[in-house]
Amino acid sequence: GLRHADGAGDPRPAVPILAQVADAAPAAHRIGVVHRDLAPRNLLVATDGSVKVTDFGIARSDSAAPLTKAGHVIGTPAYLSPEQVRGTTASPASDVYTLGVVLYECLTGRRPFDGSNPIEVARAHLEQVPPPLPTVIPGPLRAVAIAALAKEPENRPDAADLARRLHAAIARPRPGAAFNTEQVTVVRPLEEVTRPAPAR
Repeated sequence: GLRHADGAGDPRPAVPILAQVADAAPAAHRIGVVHRDLAPRNLLVATDGSVKVTDFGIARSDSAAPLTKAGHVIGTPAYLSPEQVRGTTASPASDVYTLGVVLYECLTGRRPFDGSNPIEVARAHLEQVPPPLPTVIPGPLRAVAIAALAKEPENRPDAADLARRLHAAIARPRPGAAFNTEQVTVVRPLEEVTRPAPAR
C-alpha cells in the first residue's frame, strides 16, 4: 500500500478523513463562515471514522463584527495560508489552503513548509514552492494537494471541488492501495491518528 516517502507511517486513513472535512466546508462557507485554523489538532476522529471539526473560536463570519484588527495573524503557523500570513482577510480559499497543507503532510510525513521559527515558516508560505510529492503517491492525489497549495486564492479549487477530487482519488486508487478509513479507539486529533507508532 501507499506509505510516507520516508516509510514513517501510512497516510491511507487520513485521505477519507480530509474528504469528510472538505465535504463539510462548503456548508460553512455558504453561510459566510471561514474556520481559519483547520489544522490537524482541530480535526477529531471518532471510532466510527467520522470527523468533528473543533475550535471555531477564531472563525470569521461575514455577518458578525470583526473580533480582530486588520493585519493580525491568526491560526497555526505551519498551516497558515499566504493571505493569512500577510494579515489580509481570510476567505474560504484560506481553509482550502490549510487542508492542502494537511493533505501534503499526510501523504509525505512532513509539512510542505517548515522552518526553525514561526517567522521562517510564514515566509516559506509566502515565497517557497512545496517540494514535489513522491511519485509513489497516485497522480490525482498529488494534483489536488498542489492545487490546494496555490499561493493566490483565486488559483485554488473551492472546497466543493476539493471534496470531489478527494473522493475521486479515493474511488480510483492504484492497485493494491485501498483508501479505507481505519477505526481508532478514541476520539482524538487527526495529528495523533496519523503519527507513526513508536519503535518497540
